Amino acid sequence: MYLYLLPVLFLFESFFSCGLNQEKTLLSEAHLDTQPKAICPQDPQKPFIEASNIVFQSNDFGQTWMDVSAGLPDGVAIGRVLSDKGEIILASSSQLFRSRCDKAPIWKKELFQNELRQNIEISNLFSGKNGLYVSSYRLGFSKELPGANLWYVMDNALPDKTVRSVLEIEDGTLFVGVESGLFKSVDSGASWKQVIADMGINSLVSADAAGKVLVCGTYEGLRQSTDGGEHWNIVLTEDFGAWHTKTIEGGIVTITEGGSWKDSGRSNRIRLSTDQGKTWQRIDMGLSQVPFMFNVDESAPSAQRIYAIEQAGKYLFCSSNAGIFRSPDMGKSWELVRLSNGKEMFELIVSGSIVYAVQVVGC
Repeated sequence: MYLYLLPVLFLFESFFSCGLNQEKTLLSEAHLDTQPKAICPQDPQKPFIEASNIVFQSNDFGQTWMDVSAGLPDGVAIGRVLSDKGEIILASSSQLFRSRCDKAPIWKKELFQNELRQNIEISNLFSGKNGLYVSSYRLGFSKELPGANLWYVMDNALPDKTVRSVLEIEDGTLFVGVESGLFKSVDSGASWKQVIADMGINSLVSADAAGKVLVCGTYEGLRQSTDGGEHWNIVLTEDFGAWHTKTIEGGIVTITEGGSWKDSGRSNRIRLSTDQGKTWQRIDMGLSQVPFMFNVDESAPSAQRIYAIEQAGKYLFCSSNAGIFRSPDMGKSWELVRLSNGKEMFELIVSGSIVYAVQVVGC
């Protein structure tokens, strides 16, 4: 089964005067818990039990890892994670857990409640110029007003609500990737123009500061635009779907589905582009040289799967069902820095020089 991490943005007070000509619908008011240990409503007869083995932090580029889950409720199921402007954000169903990125995170909870639409569940989190976006698959996406804990519907005019990716570029233009393609809005969501109409979009990044060069991961490879998203060229079809696309220092990386397990020992790949998405090369082959170890009472997975990739300092990090690896040479060689039991799925996020590995649930 393919893994699509379905992959929450803040907005300043100037939101009301930024040229919105559509009426924004108030979704909910999130209740911020100001007591860091009182994360979830608790039965007064039961003590609060803290979680463990969910969030791990490394302050030395993967040499050592520390469990920093304390303050999260035991049994919490984290689905999506994000590093945004010095803050780590975890999403679990309709809950957000936030912490500043430091050596001793203190987790605070917010409820993402929607009074107009029932059974809202968070599908993914996205950074923006001034804050956070949150998507709910088949129900669209919303934006948060910072400091007020208010959420606003951004998809009233969006024809397709199956939101998988949100990107806001420097001039405020919004791009939203959905099952039916890619939509663009220059008026904060009041109207949308479809700029890709024949392919589902998994991920989307800007390859330059101005947002003129864009790269998107689709269900059948990668596409690139050099005119701000108006026109798109197919730049990789050798692999299947591309997801987890992101910028790193000096390039863009993505995880692709494709290839034969017999050929590489993996059911997916890591690709790197150093020319703003025109060409792509594999950088996962060195993982085949790393010895994998599993508990003697468990069998090794039939195929190794890569879950996430990030950059911290000079190192690239990737996670798989075998563990967490790092590369000092842009993927030419890899070393195992944290062993997995073969069943854990870790998402990676980086803030400055601090690396976080968060155990997430998925399919």
